[in-house]
Amino acid sequence: YTVPTSGYGFDVEVSYQNLSDKPQDLNATTLVKQGLNRPTTSGNFFSPSSPADIGILYGIDGKLHDVPLKKICEAGSEPAASLKNEKVDYIGFDRHYFLGLLWARNQTADYIVERDNGTNETRCEIASVIGQQFGLVAPGAKASMKLSGYFGPKKVDALEAFDPNLKSSLKLGWFSPVARPLLLALKSVHHAVQHWGLAIIIVTLVLKLAFYPLTRAAAISTKRMQKLQPEMNALRERLKDDPARQQRELMAFMSKNKVNPFKGCLPILPQIPVFIAFYTALSQAIELRHAPFYGWLIDLSSKDPYYITPILLGIGMFAQQKLTPNPGMDKNQEKIMLMMPIIFSFMMLSLPAGMVLYMMTNTIVSIAQQRWLNHRLALKNL
Repeated sequence: YTVPTSGYGFDVEVSYQNLSDKPQDLNATTLVKQGLNRPTTSGNFFSPSSPADIGILYGIDGKLHDVPLKKICEAGSEPAASLKNEKVDYIGFDRHYFLGLLWARNQTADYIVERDNGTNETRCEIASVIGQQFGLVAPGAKASMKLSGYFGPKKVDALEAFDPNLKSSLKLGWFSPVARPLLLALKSVHHAVQHWGLAIIIVTLVLKLAFYPLTRAAAISTKRMQKLQPEMNALRERLKDDPARQQRELMAFMSKNKVNPFKGCLPILPQIPVFIAFYTALSQAIELRHAPFYGWLIDLSSKDPYYITPILLGIGMFAQQKLTPNPGMDKNQEKIMLMMPIIFSFMMLSLPAGMVLYMMTNTIVSIAQQRWLNHRLALKNL
C-alpha cells in the first residue's frame, strides 16, 4: 500500500511469484465486499437524495454510469456493472457526499459488481471483483496487479488532484455544463466572503443582473399587450364564431403593433437550466454540507427544519404576481396562477435551504426590478 501524506487517494500493488518449476497461468483477482443498510426510500427532484442513499458508480471515457443500491439489492437483479477487458476511469461505491473507489488505473481489467450472498431485508451485501489475465508466468518470475483507490469526500479539488477523470463522478445531471461554472463561481465568491449563504445571494444577484435585459424586454412587451388588450378583446368578441379567422386577425393585429406575447416567457426560459443546475450543485456539493447561514438555518444542504423560508418564498411569489401585469389572462387562468406560490412553497419544503435561499433572493430582486420597471414604463407612458 502506498498512502500519501495528504489527499484521499492511495495505490495498491499485489505481487505474485511463480514458486513452481513450471510456467503457471495467472488470473489475478481482487475482491472488495461491503455490507450496507438497505435504503427504504430513494431521492427525487422534490426530495433530494439522502446521504443514506448509496449506489454503485463507474466512469468510462468521461461518462458517468450509476446504479442505486436499492435496485441492486432486489432479488434476481442484474449486476450493477459487468465489464470485460475495459479501461475504466473509476469504479466503486457512491455515498452521496463520499466515494469509495478501487480500480486498475490506466489499465484494462474485468469488473463485476453485484449483489452477494447474505443479503436480507435490512442488509445488502455487495461484492466488487477486479480481474486481470497475466497469461503464463515463468518459473521464479513475478507479476504485479496495480490498483488505485480513492476513499474520501467529493471535493472537486481533491478529486482532480488525485485523478482528473474523477471530476465526472460528481453527479450534476443534464445541466452539468451550467452547474460546474455555478459551483466554481460559488467557491470563488465564498473564498472572498467566507460565507456560503452570502455567496449564494451574491451569485444570484449577478445572475439577475445578467438576465435584466430579458426582463426589461418582457416587461415592455407585456405593457404594450396590456394597452392593446381592449382592442384585442373587441376583436375576439366580433369574430367569436370564426376561431380560425379570429386567430389570423389577432396575429396580424399584434404584428402590426409590434408586440409578441412570447416575450413574456423570455426571463423564465434561461432560468430553468440555472434553477436545476443550482439544485444539483447544492444537493451534491460537499462544500455546502453543514454550511450554516444565520439563525435556525444551520445546514444549507438540508431542508429548513421549521419550513419558514418556503413559506416566506410563497408570500414573496404572491407579491411578485400582483406586481406583474398578465394581459389576456381569463379568470380561470388567474386562479391557477394564484395557486403557483402555494405549489412552489410545497415543492420547496424538502429542498435544500440553500436552494430556497437562492429562490428567495431571486424573488426579492425580481420584485425590486418589477417595481422599477413599472415606474419607468409609467413615466414613458408605454
